[in-house]
Amino acid sequence: MITIESIDGIKDDDLEFELFDYIIDEIICEDYENQYELITNLPDGLKYFYVSWQLEAEVNNGGFNQYFYNTSGEFIDEAIEAFKYFELVKLAEIVTKAAEIAVDEIELHIKTKRIGTLEAFSNSYKFTNLGEADCEFYKYGSDISQARIKKIRSYTNDFILKR
Repeated sequence: MITIESIDGIKDDDLEFELFDYIIDEIICEDYENQYELITNLPDGLKYFYVSWQLEAEVNNGGFNQYFYNTSGEFIDEAIEAFKYFELVKLAEIVTKAAEIAVDEIELHIKTKRIGTLEAFSNSYKFTNLGEADCEFYKYGSDISQARIKKIRSYTNDFILKR
């Protein structure tokens, strides 16, 4: 369980990994079928931490195209709010833009998912317009971790699950 005292005792370099592991191991507990409900019912800090971490990891690994392919944009609204919560307004704008592009390209994403092969996914990069949002995200995304850690340290209660 994560407490104020345990958060205070974690070094900044380990803080995000500890929170992420806590959410995966203690909250989701391999219940990915109910992940949306489990995450959206968390205190704002934990919820926004998780959805911003997930988006950042997917985008850094394969761009917004990969994020929408792997998550179907399940937490996109929460991710936009998360970047605002962490005072990363420019990133919230970029994620909003990416979401709008993804909506415009919904048929491409549905077709790619339906085919379900690595080749189809790889080919989808040829047809998506999400690359511009990727470039903007990479330009402004270097401050995400620092912003999250600052918020966790300043508003620790937002990151504690009240049981």
